[in-house]
Amino acid sequence: MQNNNILLIINEFPPTGESGVQRPLKFLKYLDRANYETFVITPQEPVKEILDHSLAAEIPASAKVYKTKSLGIRAKNLNMIENIRYKSTQTKKSVKWTILKNINDLIFPIDKQIGWVPFAYFKAVKVIKSEGIRNVYITGYPFSAFLIGVMLKIKFGERIFFLADYRDSWSFEPLIEKKVNKLRLKIMRSCDKLILSKADHIVSVTQPILTEYIAHFPKIKDKCSLITNGYDEDDFLKLRPKIFKKKTIVYMGKFYNFKGNPIAFLKALSNYREKMSEDIELIHIGTAFQELFDFVEHNNYTFYKYLGYKSHQEALEYSLGADYLLLCINDDPSSKYVYSGKLFEYIRLGKPIIGLIPLDGIVSDLIKEYSLGIIAPINDETEIYNSLLNLYEHQNKQIPQDVIYNFSREKLTKDLIEIYEKNI
Repeated sequence: MQNNNILLIINEFPPTGESGVQRPLKFLKYLDRANYETFVITPQEPVKEILDHSLAAEIPASAKVYKTKSLGIRAKNLNMIENIRYKSTQTKKSVKWTILKNINDLIFPIDKQIGWVPFAYFKAVKVIKSEGIRNVYITGYPFSAFLIGVMLKIKFGERIFFLADYRDSWSFEPLIEKKVNKLRLKIMRSCDKLILSKADHIVSVTQPILTEYIAHFPKIKDKCSLITNGYDEDDFLKLRPKIFKKKTIVYMGKFYNFKGNPIAFLKALSNYREKMSEDIELIHIGTAFQELFDFVEHNNYTFYKYLGYKSHQEALEYSLGADYLLLCINDDPSSKYVYSGKLFEYIRLGKPIIGLIPLDGIVSDLIKEYSLGIIAPINDETEIYNSLLNLYEHQNKQIPQDVIYNFSREKLTKDLIEIYEKNI
């Protein structure tokens, strides 16, 4: 088995879109640049309805990509799922909904991509044998993909080094015992225990996920590592910052009417503009809900400038020219332990952050640790206003370059490589 090659088993891979694709794709890209010979196993067909064909440009030309058959079921649009979840929390669940949910839990106790596992496993066996591969990287979600690693360890034993990359918590996410059927949860946790016992190393994107798992499985402590998500320096090459005549806050992303609602912020910003006599505007790049537009029009909030969708590069150029960058995370238990992907791009841009976030969450900890900006709960108008009064303290503050580099995809991939090379 060779040490300078790696097999990445990735279920969500271009042209599949959305955020889950980014992490393994960036690892692939920078492993290739680090002179690793890279091999990928992925399904033939996209596993989600949302596609982004531009992501294919990120795949290194030298990477050997094997596409297999799959009996997995394609996931629906993420926004549709979020809206259904929201409605289900706001109204009493019907008997029909409960029955269908229980049937789903019984048919798919792990996840709906379980039908890909046998095809990926047999292809992985062939590739490992023919290419002499030692290093194996598998990422979840879907967590069923980790079962491929379990079977590979059973077959090859110490000849391979299997690293399981948990992008999310599986068995211990907040409120899971209320969301999941008891039998399904028992099956999930049994599989999780097996995966953790067979994996040579476990990586996760946040410390709370690792802490939770170590609390339940103390024996894995010495084989766990934190590798956060990050930004890709290539995205920032040749950017031309937009020039604004006024002080400007830029927000990249979607405003929801049920989570990350910006109404309290707009009220606080209006109050701040009036009392401080400061002509500051908010530029929003992304999407929003009709009630927000109606609210803005009714209150004559002309400082809110909605630009709609822009390309990623153009959105970054607006952000690079801004004075402040707005980050919105809903204040609920499940959001406390999630890093927004925008956070790392904001860090790279080096602009002060206005964080409307849970005060006891991991994003708050990061902003406070590195003095990245101000924070307040997203629904507390008074606290937001009081935080805005401290904006001037961050106007000319520069984020140290070594702090910024720590969150680069290049550095994070070096951290991944170090795990493999330490265990040769």
